Amino acid sequence: MARLLACWELGSGLGHVARLASVSRALGKIGHTSSFAARDVVTAGVLKNSPFESLIQAPIYMRGSKDGSIYTFSDVYEYAGLGDKSALAQLIRAWLSVFTATKVQGIYGSFSPVSILAAYVGGLPAARIGTPFTCPQASNIRSSVLPWRKKPPSRNEEVVDEVIRSVCKDFRVPVLDGLKGLLSTAQPFLTSWPEMEIGHTRTDVDYYGPLDGLAPAASANWNSKNQLRILVYMPKNNPRNNALAEALASFGAEKIWIDPRAKQETITDDFQIVSSPLDIRKSLESASLFVTRGGHGTALESISAGCPMLILPDTLETERNAWALASRGLAVAITGNDLASNHRLISENILRLTQTDAPHRLAAQALKEKYKHYAPNRAAHLLAVNIARSLRIE
Repeated sequence: MARLLACWELGSGLGHVARLASVSRALGKIGHTSSFAARDVVTAGVLKNSPFESLIQAPIYMRGSKDGSIYTFSDVYEYAGLGDKSALAQLIRAWLSVFTATKVQGIYGSFSPVSILAAYVGGLPAARIGTPFTCPQASNIRSSVLPWRKKPPSRNEEVVDEVIRSVCKDFRVPVLDGLKGLLSTAQPFLTSWPEMEIGHTRTDVDYYGPLDGLAPAASANWNSKNQLRILVYMPKNNPRNNALAEALASFGAEKIWIDPRAKQETITDDFQIVSSPLDIRKSLESASLFVTRGGHGTALESISAGCPMLILPDTLETERNAWALASRGLAVAITGNDLASNHRLISENILRLTQTDAPHRLAAQALKEKYKHYAPNRAAHLLAVNIARSLRIE
């Protein structure tokens, strides 16, 4: 039996927690225990029947930039702390203290690059687990995160590489070949499907699918016999979603809007606000449309249910997800100023996507058929076995 540490540094929401919980649970079934060093211990604390031995606050970098400054994957890591030498050294020391306190023999991280570097410094094996965005290909680190964006003025693209090499020298470990070398020290595992990629399917990884990380929840309670049903999973009280709320209110369909932070209420006979947890996939099986910000996990749930999506992205990662899904005919994405004020554009696309013969619906149904035999528990077991092998703890 090995003692391991699940690590999470970057990003928000339950996706990272669900992913690592599922992996920890599967690793436990083959004899390995895990503690959890989380970016947000409050979010991580929502887990019922947590598979983790203990929950610890992860050392995190608090001086990062906004998404607008990011063009390449290398930029993502620069603003995560790997471009700030003095801060990076302190973070590595903090991670080494966590490793010592938990007495771990290896780590696996979800969007946790500094922990990977600390593991290298500390002589621990590491694995990377995540999505095409959070777990990029090491050899492709300088490619654009959002290929359709205009490249910013030239800047020093060697910053992260130089800092990593310098830190390696300071800690007296063999010098890595920059960021590419660092990511190569931790084998990647994708809890995703190829449809979430921009461009071609990767050959350096296996795709294990979305897994099941959180406790089971109830399906949506659709009240009416209306054939049109729209499920929404967005922050209800964010002003940028006012146009969406207006468009939905005037649309002839039953609507359920899920937001854990909103007040649960019935607005009209066909419009509910739900704050209690719901099983997204099961709820979508009888829905005509899924309106979402484009989170990776919920997008995969929609694929599993064969439901088309209207995506209103609000981060760099969700914009990337929206583009990938729209390019495959599975979704329509509305971004930028169009989202905040264009009630008409949103209404037109809701109408377009809820048509019975909409191409997006047919594409979604085809993927549902493709993945109908997917078994999350079997995938999690295979993933756990392969992670254990990569960490040399079989």
